[in-house]
Amino acid sequence: MKGIFYISALLISYGSLYPFNFVALAENTEILSELMYGWNGRSHMGDILGNVILFIPYGYFGMFFFRRHTSARVLITAAALALILQILQVYLPSRDANIRDVWWNMIGASVGIAGALIPFLRADRFIARHQQLEVFPLMVAVSWIGYRLMPFVPSIDWQQIKNSLKPLLLSPQLAFTNVLHDAVAWLVIALIWQQLKPAHWPQHLIWLAIPAIFILEILIIHNSLSLSNVVGVMMAAAIWILWLNRQPNRLQIGLLLLISMLVINALQPFEFRSISTSFHWIPFYGFLGGAMMLNTAVVFEKFFLFGAALWLLQRQQVRLLHATIVMVIITFAIEAAQLVFDHHLAEVTDPILVVLIAMLCNTLQRLREQSLQIQEPPEQQRLKKKPT
Repeated sequence: MKGIFYISALLISYGSLYPFNFVALAENTEILSELMYGWNGRSHMGDILGNVILFIPYGYFGMFFFRRHTSARVLITAAALALILQILQVYLPSRDANIRDVWWNMIGASVGIAGALIPFLRADRFIARHQQLEVFPLMVAVSWIGYRLMPFVPSIDWQQIKNSLKPLLLSPQLAFTNVLHDAVAWLVIALIWQQLKPAHWPQHLIWLAIPAIFILEILIIHNSLSLSNVVGVMMAAAIWILWLNRQPNRLQIGLLLLISMLVINALQPFEFRSISTSFHWIPFYGFLGGAMMLNTAVVFEKFFLFGAALWLLQRQQVRLLHATIVMVIITFAIEAAQLVFDHHLAEVTDPILVVLIAMLCNTLQRLREQSLQIQEPPEQQRLKKKPT
């Protein structure tokens, strides 16, 4: 957890200060006036959510880092980090420094702290109470729901509801890659549900819950429901009920479908480049120039896709280290292929995300092992320590 805390602080600093092209301020320029300029203006919803979400991991994992006066220290250090980054952004021509962002960062850190104080959301306590439940695949499934329901702001406005339904009712379009994306994703969710659900709960309950997710998508702003979404889930339900659910090797089939979908979606429409391009070795290059709300949704999606692949590989008795190496090779090969195929950006971000997700998975597994050891009787622990 401490390592993840350090990484979250590093990524926050990296994303806030890129491209590091610092310049000297003009004469008679005051840092305070630059920070306070426009502090009472209106912020775009995407910027607000981005600044809030950016500091949630810092607040959450900071609760595991500090030992005394934890909440206060996390808030103080989060405020200090946010303020320092805004001051440094004054020296970056490509950045818009504003003291208002510190406020949104503090709200994000507070949300993370609150999450760590809730037993259901605190990883170590949740694992201790539910040792039979694998937390990592549960997080993978939740990340898919997070991707579908971004930006989590509902609206009962009738115009908003009509706008969300327009792609489905007024201009329905069916895209093969989008249907494949959703169908495979829901099949993976069904596999996770089959592994995690209580024994007395029916398997088809997951398919009954999907209409509720669709309704939430319609009610959430900046969201919509398309024909590809509907056809994708219908195809997944038909494949699962009529065939996949009965296959003893369904986990292997799910992994194969997932990797195939990753390749197809990453390289479509399979048009060769007419002009050569270069590979971007700067981490998170594609994220640094995009909208924060869109980037957050992409992070949710990639966490689901890469996390699901790691989990499915582990279910094949593949060690986490080996599963990570396999996925790093696959994602790097896909990125390298994007040098040949047009409409894509070849960069090193996806392999790095695989490593970060694997680190989180390893942390959760270690917490579970420690919890199981604590619950073992002292006699069993002594027998395990005795040499054979």
